[in-house]
Amino acid sequence: MSEYSRMESLYPRGKHGRKSRLRNEKRQEVPVEREEKSSRLSLRESRIHLPWGIIFGLSALMAVFSVANPLLMRFADSLQSQNLYAGAAMVANYIPYLDFFGTDGLIFYLLTMLGNFWGSPWLLMGIQFVFTIWSGALFYRIIWFLTYHDGISRQILLAFYLGLACLGWGGLYASLFALPFVLNGLSFMLRYLSGDTRDEGFILFGLNGALAFLIDPKSILLWLMSFVFLAVVNWRWKRKARGFYQFLATVLGFLLIVYLAGYYTVLYQNIGAAIEQTFLYPLTTLGLSLKTSFLPLMIAAGLVLVTGLLTSLVYGVMAIVASDNKPIPIFLYLLFLTTAILAVLETPFSVSNLIPLLPHGLLLTGLYMASTIKVLPSDDDEFIDYTEPKSYVALNGFLPILALLYLVAYPAWLWVSQARVQEERLLVAQHIAANTGEDEKIYAWDNSALVYLESGRWASAAYITPDTYLVDEDKRSDLNLALGYDRASYVVVNQNQPMLDSFANHLAKSYEEIDLNLHEFKVYRLK
Repeated sequence: MSEYSRMESLYPRGKHGRKSRLRNEKRQEVPVEREEKSSRLSLRESRIHLPWGIIFGLSALMAVFSVANPLLMRFADSLQSQNLYAGAAMVANYIPYLDFFGTDGLIFYLLTMLGNFWGSPWLLMGIQFVFTIWSGALFYRIIWFLTYHDGISRQILLAFYLGLACLGWGGLYASLFALPFVLNGLSFMLRYLSGDTRDEGFILFGLNGALAFLIDPKSILLWLMSFVFLAVVNWRWKRKARGFYQFLATVLGFLLIVYLAGYYTVLYQNIGAAIEQTFLYPLTTLGLSLKTSFLPLMIAAGLVLVTGLLTSLVYGVMAIVASDNKPIPIFLYLLFLTTAILAVLETPFSVSNLIPLLPHGLLLTGLYMASTIKVLPSDDDEFIDYTEPKSYVALNGFLPILALLYLVAYPAWLWVSQARVQEERLLVAQHIAANTGEDEKIYAWDNSALVYLESGRWASAAYITPDTYLVDEDKRSDLNLALGYDRASYVVVNQNQPMLDSFANHLAKSYEEIDLNLHEFKVYRLK
């Protein structure tokens, strides 16, 4: 992209035309690897004006249509319902990683508990609203920093929110809450590669990494990739000692936060379980979902196409070719590819796994859009003429329209296809609530935790919804063992969910079926 076009977006036609040229010529004399402070304008110096109307409005829409809204809880998928259960259970003094299995970070579960503090997840909607606003503001600052063009930044911001709505429909995913800290970390890396930050900032870089990790452990990928990329860059720039100092500063910032969280796990003696569930389990189960079905891969491919992220692979290459500072698009491109591979391999597969792809892919597209700006010669030395960049819609064709249609079609499909299932879940929950005491446990062999939430009874096993864990043999054995203790007064079975033969035999032996005239569920009571 021509450097004149970036400065022209700051100083449009008029008396600042010559001024922008002089500043730009000064910038071109400063290579990115120099240790002196870059002459590139900082965000504060450029007086960026955030489009708060877009950010607030779209964040509010996402919050209202969150499954934390009690009117929409029935639309929650398996992971979202588990997160709702986790918050309510922690309010009732249940301990994460011990009383229920969880692969998300401790801070995320504390946020879900805070959101359920008054016995309803209404506050959780507000928390998600704040985090979504925060993410939108940070993302706009990053894309503006890379392109210095308000039009491009606004288009990419709209695509960002459209992608969040598609990939994170209903909200309450850990990756959504970790996004502000991921974007902070990404912003620091990009500014460092532009020569616009100091080494002392690596302490804050590590702090952001720890906070992101304690919300969504998978988000640590950004920091791992940064270490590898910086090692290569510092070796090429012959700054090995400086790179080692940066690594130590990052680790120091990371440990400052992780040690504080460690006190909680030591207090409740669940540190071993926390490490196993948030770190070891995701690693050991990579790719297991694909062994039984390629449906996750097809779903991922479809949504990556619809949200325009697939085109980022092409535009990313073009951005690398056109860039004057190639480390930035190369870093984003490698991060995009690595994140995409892990998102597909992650078990259990969820559409929300693709959320971390959004910033990297859209930033690559934004860089390419900026590279399409062409500076035109002008007879008047006081002016700089340039062509407008290609628009996001023109580059992606009808894909944004498909994404909008998906946002309407998906909940409509849920409403139609799940109507009877949701109605019977509510009937089952009402029956259990009326025939059990508050201290009695139940178990729902279902792909949703809503039976627990609607009945006000807690699960007798740590695996709240078994459908997400049956791919792992060890977890199947643990679940069979837990259910074999007959802690559940009632067992609810969704007949559309495959059941383990051993558990079916145990039900026939220790439980009796209750006839509630249901079609989707069977209900068993302990003999």
